[in-house]
Amino acid sequence: MKFSIILNPAGKGGRAVKKWRLIEKMLKEKGVDYKLYRSSCRDGIYRLCHKLTNTGEDVNLIIIGGDGSMNQAVNGICDFEHTRLGLIPAGTGNDYIRSFDIPKKLEDYVDMLFEGKERHTADVGEVKFCNVDGEDIVRRFNISCELGFGAEVCYRVDHSALKPVLKNGSLVFLCEVLRSVKGLKPFTINVDAGGRKAEYKKALSSMVMNTPFEGGGMKFCPDARFDDGEFDIATGNLSKLRFMSIVPLSYIGKTTKIKGIHMERAPYAILESDIPQYAHADGECVGQTTRIEVKQYEHKLHLLM
Repeated sequence: MKFSIILNPAGKGGRAVKKWRLIEKMLKEKGVDYKLYRSSCRDGIYRLCHKLTNTGEDVNLIIIGGDGSMNQAVNGICDFEHTRLGLIPAGTGNDYIRSFDIPKKLEDYVDMLFEGKERHTADVGEVKFCNVDGEDIVRRFNISCELGFGAEVCYRVDHSALKPVLKNGSLVFLCEVLRSVKGLKPFTINVDAGGRKAEYKKALSSMVMNTPFEGGGMKFCPDARFDDGEFDIATGNLSKLRFMSIVPLSYIGKTTKIKGIHMERAPYAILESDIPQYAHADGECVGQTTRIEVKQYEHKLHLLM
């Protein structure tokens, strides 16, 4: 059985390369048949996945990277039925892998992945929006998409001047959270969750979750499942001070019953804001918009983990 491995050399500040060196030694000792591809500006993960899954043949694809790498992969795959996908986490947040019960020891996990056995099928979300320039954009996602505060943080992190200074993704994220809070303003949002409609006039964020974790372990939707065909939708309609005071509770999944947090579950959602807000898919900011439409993608991911 042959495997195609895509390494993101920039993963977690270059530490993905160090992890690969350990894995490479294991694979050679075990006699695994594989070919390594390193993503680059010219051949990114999206392009490599598209190329590797466009042959009509079965492909065993392993990504070494983080949640952003997996987002590029799920958007690049063009033949879901013939692709089996695995992830070796080497990012900052590593939220997607948290939903799976995997061995803690790297060698045991590598053994499991390279058995080549399909272990789960996972839902894939699809978000559509028109940005402020009038451009229609469609993106697939594994974890979540969001309109509001969290997406603004993602935008700030992507463009942060602190990256080369701090050289630590978690610290950069924390700094940009604090900066985003300073300018945080409520907006009106209309939420259509599978036909159930509601309006919130002091919203700060509305997120559509396919898995429980985002933002490095936050669980605003702790009951979300990657394989139930539905999304969990959380809308924060509360003051800025109160919103920030409950953020620590999200790490233990204790926000769902707090006044001002509104929960829904549905196979699709439409979010409309009265003023443009940043939107993200799996932490990848996709610009500003006043409307996102979210649905289940027609194909599932076939996973090796």
